[in-house]
Amino acid sequence: WMFLLVMRLKKWVYLFLAILGFVLSLYSYNVTRLLAPALFSGLIWMHWKQVKQVPRKVSIGALGFFIILLLPFIITFLSPAGVSSAHGALITSTDIQAKNLEMRSYLAESFGFISKVFFNNYVFIIWQYFQNLVGSLSFNFFFISGSPHGSQGIGNMGMFYLLEFPFIILGIVMIFIMRMKKIYFFVLWAVIAIMTLSLSKEVPHA
Repeated sequence: WMFLLVMRLKKWVYLFLAILGFVLSLYSYNVTRLLAPALFSGLIWMHWKQVKQVPRKVSIGALGFFIILLLPFIITFLSPAGVSSAHGALITSTDIQAKNLEMRSYLAESFGFISKVFFNNYVFIIWQYFQNLVGSLSFNFFFISGSPHGSQGIGNMGMFYLLEFPFIILGIVMIFIMRMKKIYFFVLWAVIAIMTLSLSKEVPHA
């Protein structure tokens, strides 16, 4: 909201408030550390013409403000505890990697070459990501049973009512048919959120 106010009103104080909001979100939750930079980059890309009109002094001041706010986060994030926390929440975590190791152990003796080519960490992470991407778009999750995690739902109801499904589809179609450019940001936000969340080891996640 602050960023959009900057683009509309050219009052540079809102730029600093926008930066403050995005940086504070980095301190809040693991997934947000990926979501916030992606969302901020998306906003800059969508409003690039206006961004180029920001005075040089304001840009330098905003960059300095951003770095100062970010320093404690970087120091903490690069510490052993910070790296361990981030690593444990993503698809690179040891419990997710254990699945790959288990499969490779079954194939190691009989299909050594195949297991190295198709069951290495790089291929497994890409495969796991696409599995998560499909899981994040699960119809059951959104409209039938909801989240499998007890702390995120009641276990027998989706995130939306089933009745809402046709209206959501109609709404998405109408956004593009009517070229509602002011709504494109929310579409971008949804896409970034789903793509970012798919890096998490717990999918689908409310």
